[in-house]
Amino acid sequence: MPDGFVAKARGFLLEPVETFRRSRADSFESAFVYFVILILINAVLTALVSLIGFGAAPWSMGGAPAVGPLSFIVSFFGSLIGNIVLLFVGGLIVHLFVVLAGGRMGVVQTLKAFIYGDTPVMLLGWIPIVGFLAFI
Repeated sequence: MPDGFVAKARGFLLEPVETFRRSRADSFESAFVYFVILILINAVLTALVSLIGFGAAPWSMGGAPAVGPLSFIVSFFGSLIGNIVLLFVGGLIVHLFVVLAGGRMGVVQTLKAFIYGDTPVMLLGWIPIVGFLAFI
């Protein structure tokens, strides 16, 4: 992991205002690398939870959770792809509202804020029940 990843993630969890201030000058590339590390961690942990049968898998049959290697693979790649798509689609939707509210810092700043704001969900979202609270 790049230097500072753990410190930055801890900062966004425990001191978000100060960490956002310190991260304002970060490049989009460094923020995206941070996000890729987050989604890899999230994808592995989500897939492990799914593998042992705690995930609510939409591909399960008859309401019973899908468990096994297929569940792990689908959860892992679904999480990776879904989070990258959500970054850009969700970030652009949020940016539309930022512009409507008078924001003029540009889409890159919005995407960086979206990335950093996702830290709690990416680190805690894989935990059943706790993940919902992290989202809030």
